[in-house]
Amino acid sequence: MPLLSPGSILAVILDLSQYFAAANEFGHMLTPFLHLRAILAVFLVLGTLDALSFLQKRHIKPLYITIALVLFALLVQYTLHLPINKLSKREYWQKPPWVADINAIIKNVPKDAPIAATQHIVPHLSHRNEIYLIWPRQKSGKEALRLCHKQTCWWLDFTGKPKYIVVDLDNSQWVTQLLESPENFQSAVTNMISAGKLKEKERINTAYIFSVNY
Repeated sequence: MPLLSPGSILAVILDLSQYFAAANEFGHMLTPFLHLRAILAVFLVLGTLDALSFLQKRHIKPLYITIALVLFALLVQYTLHLPINKLSKREYWQKPPWVADINAIIKNVPKDAPIAATQHIVPHLSHRNEIYLIWPRQKSGKEALRLCHKQTCWWLDFTGKPKYIVVDLDNSQWVTQLLESPENFQSAVTNMISAGKLKEKERINTAYIFSVNY
């Protein structure tokens, strides 16, 4: 439908062109820090509305087209397990035990200390002056040998110099929350503990506060 809207197509082309004009400068938009080009959804929706208005002026009723678009969008959500599809899942509306553990343990995080956490915990600590995102990354070669004395190993990366990190090691957490599988995330934490980089400060079931050693 947006293909029938010249303004929408022009906006999409201008938005995407920045990556070809300055790819290196804008490459960070594909990292965990920033989302993919969500703004394109706005252009496509406006283009669809413009196209429906165009068809209506030519005496083509947009009602049936609109119903077909909505049904198709819902079918895609259900088939591909996209975000809105989670609303239809029972577990989405249930509060798992690890949520209570996180809510309890973040109350004990020192208020003025720089802190790092996974992306589903970060918003609950966002009132602080210094807060950073952590994510697992598989190290290899010389870097892996230096960090954990292995050819390859999982490790937690973060920016800044947080004094503490807050994590939950429950196996039922989603990849979208940890930015990796729970198994690889737990391996990263275990490797950092073994290397003396993390020291347990407090624990509530599967939720932990670790102090960071540099």
